[in-house]
Amino acid sequence: MALVNGALAAPRRVIALVLAGTVVMAGLFVFVQIDTDPENMLASDAPVRVRNAELRATFGTNEMLVVGLFSDTSLVTAEHLDEAIALHDALAEVDGVDAATMISVRSAVPGAPPASDAEAAAPAAAAGAPAWS
Repeated sequence: MALVNGALAAPRRVIALVLAGTVVMAGLFVFVQIDTDPENMLASDAPVRVRNAELRATFGTNEMLVVGLFSDTSLVTAEHLDEAIALHDALAEVDGVDAATMISVRSAVPGAPPASDAEAAAPAAAAGAPAWS
């Protein structure tokens, strides 16, 4: 109650204090740095952050793009692998993309896409992937 009575008794002083505080805070605002990098929201020893640092050191870039493919049944079919390989090959042709650093199903299937689902399953089985279909 004393605070309210004091503010009512000396309104000019209260306004001057609020304005002075506002000026001080506005002056300090220039020192605020905003970091929107999600990685910096993690602890420095978080597994994801450590792995990202390893990938940057391996591939020599901070710019990474991960593309995930999903299917209701199985991605290990001739049709899906053909589409994934076509996507890889198309992305490799984009200006600014270093095709040598791309990791995809193309790494396991360097030649022509598999002609049958049985051929498509062979690289997945060799990599230890479970049979989903």
